[in-house]
Amino acid sequence: MARLFLCGPLAGADTKSLFLPNVHRLSKFDTRLMPKILTIDDIEDNLVIQSVILSRYIPDCTVITARSGAEGIGKAVAELPDTILLDIMMPGMDGFEVCRQLKSIEATRSIPVIMLTGVRMDTKNRVLGLDVGADAFLTKPVETLELVAQVNVMLRIKNAEARLREEKERLETLVRKRTRALQTLSHCSRTLVHASSELEFIQDICRIVVEQGEYRMAWVGFPADDEPKTIHPVAYWGDGDWYRAMTRQKLSWKNEGIGQGPVGEAIRSGRPQVIHDLKNDEFCRTWHPEMLDKGGESAICLPLMHSGQAVGVFNIIAEEPNVFLDTEFDLLKELADDLAYGIMMFRIQVEKEAAIAALRNSEEQYRSLFNGVPLGIYRATADGRIIDANPALHRILGITDPGDILSINFIRTFLSRPEAKRLYSEVGIRGGVDNFETKITSVDGRKIWISLKLQAVFDNDRSRILYVEGAVEDITRRKRADEHIHSLTQELLKAQEGERQRIARDLHDHVAQNLGALKITCETLFMTQLENPEEMKKSISSFSGVLAESISSVRDIAYNLRPPNLDQMGLIRTIAQFCDDFGEKNRLSVDFFSAGMEHVSLDFDMEINLYRLIQEALNNVRKHSGASRVIIRIVASSPDIIVRIEDNGRGFEVERRMNESVHEKRMGLKSMEERVRILGGDMSIKSRPDEGTKILIRVRDTSPSMDLRQDMFSYADSEVN
Repeated sequence: MARLFLCGPLAGADTKSLFLPNVHRLSKFDTRLMPKILTIDDIEDNLVIQSVILSRYIPDCTVITARSGAEGIGKAVAELPDTILLDIMMPGMDGFEVCRQLKSIEATRSIPVIMLTGVRMDTKNRVLGLDVGADAFLTKPVETLELVAQVNVMLRIKNAEARLREEKERLETLVRKRTRALQTLSHCSRTLVHASSELEFIQDICRIVVEQGEYRMAWVGFPADDEPKTIHPVAYWGDGDWYRAMTRQKLSWKNEGIGQGPVGEAIRSGRPQVIHDLKNDEFCRTWHPEMLDKGGESAICLPLMHSGQAVGVFNIIAEEPNVFLDTEFDLLKELADDLAYGIMMFRIQVEKEAAIAALRNSEEQYRSLFNGVPLGIYRATADGRIIDANPALHRILGITDPGDILSINFIRTFLSRPEAKRLYSEVGIRGGVDNFETKITSVDGRKIWISLKLQAVFDNDRSRILYVEGAVEDITRRKRADEHIHSLTQELLKAQEGERQRIARDLHDHVAQNLGALKITCETLFMTQLENPEEMKKSISSFSGVLAESISSVRDIAYNLRPPNLDQMGLIRTIAQFCDDFGEKNRLSVDFFSAGMEHVSLDFDMEINLYRLIQEALNNVRKHSGASRVIIRIVASSPDIIVRIEDNGRGFEVERRMNESVHEKRMGLKSMEERVRILGGDMSIKSRPDEGTKILIRVRDTSPSMDLRQDMFSYADSEVN
């Protein structure tokens, strides 16, 4: 937090004087255009002074300021300045920590950091600063010229490091290319017949030319189709010094500079280029003077042609001048043609191997999908004989031995004659079917429903079916579900009609007749009974009895439709009253008990369905069980509500009874199952002949009171613990 006191030309000057033109400027350093300088200090005056100095003495620089270490780190990452002035003594995060974090971030690691301190630093603090990555230290008060000079030094260092990194990256790229070429060459064979790769074949040709033709050196380069039109040497044999001297400069086949030499001209024109006397050749003296002292008197550059285009260049250096005359020229040109042919053969082989690998990979992926998909997939002849099928089709058709399916004619084995005729008709019209549903008997004897998808593959003129492809899906469960839904819908409609008939019958047999009797009684009451008070009393008493019976009938009908006590008394008391009334009416002992339900607040759907479940269970006991005693328990057990119903009746075989109920269209147990499913619960039934029946229903309590009870239990547990 020390203030920045300046010495030298700016000491004691106000801010305006910093902009006077008579102040001497330092010379502009050699760095990039408009360098960025970040200064971090918690004192605003220091930031202003540093900004003015740097802007004044370092032309075209951009000064970025930060009032804290955290802000400085953020701006350093965002702006990537060329150097950083960092005050050490700052509140919160001091300069050492800021520098440490900057050096730990990849983007800011190479930015030079100059640390500023208001006190003279001892050796320990300097070592600490160097350890965290500081590049220089300045002690306040700072000489203006020293500050500017130090910043210029850091900017030059930054600029030099940037150039070194660029050069390193360029060299690393070049080394990687050369290394790959050498590694490839080490795995190649030596002749076109025995060679196993393109580069080894090229290398072997270079060796043969040098060793058997007694030339000084041979090398091969490939032209790149990039903007500078670079030539990449890929192989050589012979004098390494000559080769390195020749390739020290970046070669090009562009029609300018070094690209105007014989190598570039051979690639551009597609014609061989010969230099009979290298030492007296003007191009060589201009672009390759270092090669003239390393031997070699003549050279030939042979384009490697394929389909009218140069795919490479074959270069040979001879010890004597005027070597490449007619006879030798023709022989080497023929060798270059053979070399170009060999290169293309290797490239075609590589492309072929890549295509084969891609095809093999595609086949493996297809086979993996073919074997893993749950649908039965198959390919068959036009008459239905299966050629190939996946494991899923084996499972659907009940085939255990995979080889057996190839001997099966799908259409003849699984489809009836009318179904096969219908299938052939649709295929003939549309060329396939999308959803052909039929019921078949599987090989292992199961009756299943399937959905068949089929597409015919025709020959080129679509006159003949080559084969058919398709998929088979087992839709038995879906069909059963549809049948179940249809059955439930029918039974629901029947139940609704039955309920309407019962209500109509009750209204007609009880209420309507009673009201009719009351109407007749009202019409005759005063006509026949006025003179006899005792008879009038009897008539009025009878009238009242009929009216009371009518009211009771209407109440029973309303109670069965919607128990009013649910709203007035709640679920538990309503069920208890219903159990008492049911037991008394049917001379049956009904033992009802509930636990934990006093704090439960259920919504209407939950209450009415629980009530109907118990009502339906008791009706089933009355109609079918012959029991004398029923036990009903309702327990709130977080997070569920559990209903248990037991009777001592005759019992039954559960699985057989449930299967029979589907065919007999009984709604008792099915109705209870559907209600439990609506509530998102589950129901289990245990029963055996002469041992009674036990029904256990478990539904999830989703009411708001459930969360409150859980909180109460959690609180109670915490108090106990």
